[in-house]
Amino acid sequence: MPDLCFYAPWIMKEPIPDPFRMMLEKAGKKRISYDEADCSMRNIRKQGKVSRLHGPTLHALLTLIQIRKEKDSGAAGIQRGRDAINYFCMEYPGNQGKYVMTYNSKNGRFSGILKTEEKNEKLPGIREGKNTGEQYLALLAYANLVPDNPLFNEEFQKNFYMLEEQEKKEWEDMEAALRAAFICCDAMYCEVIANPQQAIPLEKSQFRAEELEDVLPEYKIAAGVYAPNDEIYGKFHVLLPVNKKTKRTLFELKQIYSGRWDVNERTKERIPRFQKTIW
Repeated sequence: MPDLCFYAPWIMKEPIPDPFRMMLEKAGKKRISYDEADCSMRNIRKQGKVSRLHGPTLHALLTLIQIRKEKDSGAAGIQRGRDAINYFCMEYPGNQGKYVMTYNSKNGRFSGILKTEEKNEKLPGIREGKNTGEQYLALLAYANLVPDNPLFNEEFQKNFYMLEEQEKKEWEDMEAALRAAFICCDAMYCEVIANPQQAIPLEKSQFRAEELEDVLPEYKIAAGVYAPNDEIYGKFHVLLPVNKKTKRTLFELKQIYSGRWDVNERTKERIPRFQKTIW
C-alpha cells in the first residue's frame, strides 16, 4: 500500500475553505470532478479521470497568495548555491506559532522549528486532529512556482496565478477560479502520490512520527546558514543573513544561540546565567 502522506482518508474529508466552499455551493458542484478539464496534465489515467479539491492544499494556496501580497504575513524564498538550489525556505504563519522550514529537494526532507513566543519546538508530523501537513504543502507549492529548477511546474504556476488574480478581483470569475483550484490540487496530488514517473522528491516516512526528526539548530539560523537569497516573497524574520559582525554581550549571544528547549532542573543548574552588561 502506498504511503498516503497528505492524502490519508481523514485528510481527504477535511473541510474546503471559503471562498471555494461557497463557489461549489453556488455552482451546485461537489469537491470531486469527473470533468477532464479540471484535471492536471500530470494526471495520466487514460479513463475515468478524477480531480479532487483538497482542503489543506487550498488553505496552503490561500496563505501563499497572502505571503506574496503582504510583507508580514509570512515569507518564502530559495537559497541558491553556485550550481543548484540548496534550500527552499519558508516562514509559515500558523495557529500555534510560526513554522520556520527548509525543504531539500535532493533528499526530499523538511527541516525546521515551530517558533513560539515561549520556546522552539520540533515541527509536527501529520496526525489526525492535530496537523494535516498544510504548511509542508505550502512549501512544495512554492517550489512549483520557482523558475529554473527541476520542480518548476508551468501548469501549476499558470493556475496559481489565476487564483491570485481572482483573489485580487474578489473572485469575480468563480468558474475560472474553481477550475484553477481543481487543477492546482490535482497537480500537487499527482506530484506527491499518483504519478511515480514525475513524483516530487519527498521522504514520506518523515511525517509518520509525532515530530519531524530534522531540526534547524538555532546557532546555524543565527549564522545565516539557511538564509534565502533569491525569489523572495514577503519578509523573513528568522531565516536572515548575517550582513556584518557586531559586538554583542554574552547575554545577547545567549539569547541568539539558545535553542529554548525544555530541560530538567538538574540540567538548568549547569547553564550559566549572564548579566546584560557582561562581555
